[in-house]
Amino acid sequence: MVVAAFLMMPAKNFFGLKSDVLMSHFVSFFCRLTLKLIGIKVEANSLPEIADRRGSIIVANHISYVDALVLNGYYRAKFVTSEEIASSHGLGTLTKAGGCAFVERRQKMRLRKDVAEISRYLAEGRTVMFFPEGSTGPGQPLLPFKSSLFEAAMRTGAGVFVFSVSYPVVDGESIDQLANDKIAWYGDMTFFPHMWNMLKLNQSVCQLSFLGKIRPMTSGGRKCLTQTVVAMIEQNLRVSRSGGD
Repeated sequence: MVVAAFLMMPAKNFFGLKSDVLMSHFVSFFCRLTLKLIGIKVEANSLPEIADRRGSIIVANHISYVDALVLNGYYRAKFVTSEEIASSHGLGTLTKAGGCAFVERRQKMRLRKDVAEISRYLAEGRTVMFFPEGSTGPGQPLLPFKSSLFEAAMRTGAGVFVFSVSYPVVDGESIDQLANDKIAWYGDMTFFPHMWNMLKLNQSVCQLSFLGKIRPMTSGGRKCLTQTVVAMIEQNLRVSRSGGD
């Protein structure tokens, strides 16, 4: 993954990849390559084409930095993450190299500007991706979903595509939870040691599920939209853990 980051930076400079569209192709390719290097097999069925003249937003629950690799491997989108990630060791380099956008939820004036910028991007018919929890967690229970970035959907009418992510097989063994700490990355875990240990694992499986598309104009506001997304993901994860249909 680190190799991918350093390859992306010269590629961006050498080819003059100022276009987000061109850069997203490079990011998607390197995400798929990195998943192979760390032994993650992705199982995904009936994933939709994502294209909307009013823009599209991809959201999912958040367990690990691997989630972003999985989603970016399938979809070319502008990934939106926090300023805390931008300043962190390892992941800061990766996200900057990949052309991510950074938002500051802790400062209201800055957040308003960030939402306006995301709205402008969506209004051009493009796709953005973010994790509403705003941080990684152990999987269950879900962390509180933040509604602030959904304001961009309300302003533009961008369709919200909802996904769930889980890891039913870790290090070659089936588990009865969404993930374990060999994959999940949260709290005070440090990035490089966690990634290094992941490289030593046998194959793991990520289950990527598409849960549906929401039209924000019919959702009753950004907080109601957020609650709908939470309910969709929680329901799917409950069914997945119980082995139901």
